[in-house]
Formats: sequence, structure tokens, C-alpha cells
Amino acid sequence: MACLLFLSSFLSYVISVISAFTLEIQRGNEKKVKNIFLLNGYSHQFIEKSFEQMQTPRAENKRKKIFWKLPFMKANEKELKKTTHNVNKILKNTRIQIAFSTYKTQQIFPNKDKIKPGESSSLIYEFQCEHCQMCYIGETRRQLQRRIKEHIKGQPISEISLHVHPPSENNFKIITRTNLTRIAETLLIKKHTKEGTHLINNNKSSEFLFLF
Repeated sequence: MACLLFLSSFLSYVISVISAFTLEIQRGNEKKVKNIFLLNGYSHQFIEKSFEQMQTPRAENKRKKIFWKLPFMKANEKELKKTTHNVNKILKNTRIQIAFSTYKTQQIFPNKDKIKPGESSSLIYEFQCEHCQMCYIGETRRQLQRRIKEHIKGQPISEISLHVHPPSENNFKIITRTNLTRIAETLLIKKHTKEGTHLINNNKSSEFLFLF
């Protein structure tokens, strides 16, 4: 077996050297090499077959590979491989290869529960009176539900607590979440003012910006 492997490697090397010459020289050198192996006891059939295998490139190497990504399921693994194998027999210039993917545990079982809107923090919120449609734009870094309770109770006193119509929790909604709450509040107040929204904010800009 070791002898056959050596012969295969040696023939591959010889053919690569011979291919560097012209066709006429190639044929002459090939004939000389075959005679050398015949004199060393190798059969003519074996030598011809070995040369043929070395000179013929594998068709598999020329085929374009297409990877088909599928979720891994043990029950369907054998059937999918069998189907792919049969399809590859039909295709000439293309070879399909399955790449199985697995689900991460955290995709199926989230580690964290979704945060309720009232428990969110670092955000911009809007109050809209259900009676007169007046609005208030505010910011908070604490939980929204705490800030809403302060507005409703008037502790501390705010534009919402002083409004003519008593506020309720249903009048509040989150506009956006951001760590730059003061700047975002200023931008949104300016935006609503330009659009003609009736605001009850006493301070129309909570942060002084050179943009305006």
C-alpha cells in the first residue's frame, strides 16, 4: 500500500514536470517514464490507469458550491442529506452543500422579561389633555410611572398638575428613549412649537442650544 501511495505521488510529480515542455517532448518523456516503470515490474494496465488518473482533473473541483443554510433537526438530517445527494447527481456544474444552523437557548427562552412602559427610564414623554388637547413635553431619567404620579399628585408642582383639567395616567405616552434626555426634550419642544402645537410648557427650551 505504501508503495502504491509513493508511486501515485511520484507520478503526479513527473507529470507536473513533463507538462512544462512542448507537446512533442511531453509524449517522448512520458514514454520513457512508462518504460522505466515497466522495467521495474509494474503492469502496463496499472501504469496507463495511473497516468490517466493523474492527468484527468477531478470534476468535483470545478463544480461551483452552493451552501444551503437550514435549521438543524435530527429527525430530518438523513432525509435532507439523501435528497441533496440525489440532486447533486443531476446538477453538472453546481454542487449543493447543506450548512446546518442551531438555535441559541436565549432565542427560545429570553433571559430578561420585557420592560413595561411605566417601568422604562431615560426617556421623553408627552402629556395630552383629553379635554382641550393641550400638550406637555417632558423628560425623566427615572421610571416613567414615578414621574406620572408626581404630576398627578402635584408633588412637586408642575405645569401638568396646575392645568385646568386634572391629568390621568392614560394621558401620558413615551415619545422616545435616550440618554441625552435634556437635549432631546429641547429639540422636541422646538419641533412642536414650530408645528403650532399648543404646549403648556412654561420653559419652551430646557437646554440652551446654539442650534436655534
